[in-house]
Amino acid sequence: MPTAKHCETIHARFEIIWKFLEDKVLHPDKYLKGIKQVNILEQTVTPVGLIVEREILFDDPTFENIKELIISDKVSGQVVYRLKDNPKFEGETVNVCRPTNVVYLSQLEYSLNWKLKDVAKQETDAEEEIGRKALQLAFEEMKAVSEKAEREQYPT
Repeated sequence: MPTAKHCETIHARFEIIWKFLEDKVLHPDKYLKGIKQVNILEQTVTPVGLIVEREILFDDPTFENIKELIISDKVSGQVVYRLKDNPKFEGETVNVCRPTNVVYLSQLEYSLNWKLKDVAKQETDAEEEIGRKALQLAFEEMKAVSEKAEREQYPT
């Protein structure tokens, strides 16, 4: 998978986005299409967030099933998804939400930092494009649900 990043300001308060970011940790199938099954292997609630180990099984054979260790930290606004026991890749995906000077705007950033374990191999352009598209789709879904909730909770 590639290294990819997407960041933009969205029309939703930090608290609204954070609620969805944490919900996505436990229920990724609500935010990402093509998930067949989610297994929560371990879950701990901390004073600032969650620590979760999960496994995701995908419908699409393009995506390999993955196991992740996830740490959310509301103080820093970060959710880190670290790959576990993956035979092909190592790395992490990071979601960051930052409030801005305008209460109803927040900056949302998604970054994908995976690399092949076998340094002798190189990814194809098609494989890299799959990673970029998956990151973009995940970002757009989070943006859509957050902005919708903002409009419903705080109509203008």
